[in-house]
Amino acid sequence: MSARTELTKYLTRQVNDLNKVMPVPIYISSFFAGNMTPERYAAMLENIEAQSKVNLWIQDGRGTGKLISAERDLYLDAVSKCNGFKVSGYIFLKYFYKLKQIISLLLCH
Repeated sequence: MSARTELTKYLTRQVNDLNKVMPVPIYISSFFAGNMTPERYAAMLENIEAQSKVNLWIQDGRGTGKLISAERDLYLDAVSKCNGFKVSGYIFLKYFYKLKQIISLLLCH
């Protein structure tokens, strides 16, 4: 079984289990670092979303330092054009880290 198949099955189980407790949308995030073409990355996410019913947040990959802005734009463009696939949101890391700090403070108090 491929790693992608195992991931999709795992996510499907998690979504189903969580929906039994509280039926709310489940979100995961993904980032890209140039390890596959933008089109292949978008197709992979489209498949994962369709099979597992998770909602996806796409991180811009800036934190990896592997892609220049123009290359990152190719990935963001590819995921925004998938048929039947909707990006649920983008995470820009500088805001994500700040949000993580805020959430951490709220949970600790």
